[in-house]
Amino acid sequence: IGERGGNAPLAELLTSLRVIHGDTRFDLSHLTELSRIALRGAGLGEAFQSGPTTPHAFAYELPGQLSHPHAYETLPAELVGNSRELRVRSRLTTALVRWALADSGLEVDVDAFTPWLAERQERDGRPLLDRDTIRKAAIDFRPVPA
Repeated sequence: IGERGGNAPLAELLTSLRVIHGDTRFDLSHLTELSRIALRGAGLGEAFQSGPTTPHAFAYELPGQLSHPHAYETLPAELVGNSRELRVRSRLTTALVRWALADSGLEVDVDAFTPWLAERQERDGRPLLDRDTIRKAAIDFRPVPA
């Protein structure tokens, strides 16, 4: 807010100072919440927002990005109070499904579940899937007996 009026975007400025100059004077952990409050107060939606505080700044659809974020991120999501998330439409793979189901306590045949979920995804118009949606679908999944 205000970037168009010549004001520097706070989140981008502070994270750039951290990454480029190693400046650790500022606590960045509240930047995401601060950005949300500012946008809400200004009556602007998420589409107006840019940078590391956006809801999808750390949203990935490849298992490597989720398993090894340090290889893809200049700074971790948690540093700015954001979170790393799974968001996928068409790149649904068994590796990604395994990642989504890890630590869920659900026992699912991933090799059978993944194509079932991909087919459902196609049928429903490729809605955006996140970790919770994949876990809920795993609960609904009932493999056809051979």
